[in-house]
Amino acid sequence: MNIDEKSAALHDAARLCGFDGHVKVITYKNECFTHAEQIADTHMARPFPVKNSYLYCGTLDTCFYYDKENNACCSFSGLVRYGSGDYERMGTTASLVQAMLFAMDVTAKCQKSEKGDRS
Repeated sequence: MNIDEKSAALHDAARLCGFDGHVKVITYKNECFTHAEQIADTHMARPFPVKNSYLYCGTLDTCFYYDKENNACCSFSGLVRYGSGDYERMGTTASLVQAMLFAMDVTAKCQKSEKGDRS
């Protein structure tokens, strides 16, 4: 997939999962503001689109993206303090990550299928 197709697939996957559809394109290393984006950047060639989310946790930062082989990926970082409540949401958070990665895989396959139909 090219960058536009990845951006569209990320947007569509996010909307399927009930997240906002805002997708950011990282063109330069200094545009990686979060640790999760920095983790993704170490595995990618720029430019590449990302969808960021806290997944309804106060201190969990996630970054969804497609790797070089168009696999759905998620990098994340976070800090959990006793009493914050975030650790109680970890099971739900894992389910949200799984759902988003699945939706990304489906939307990527749809992109590939549509591209094949136009050939």
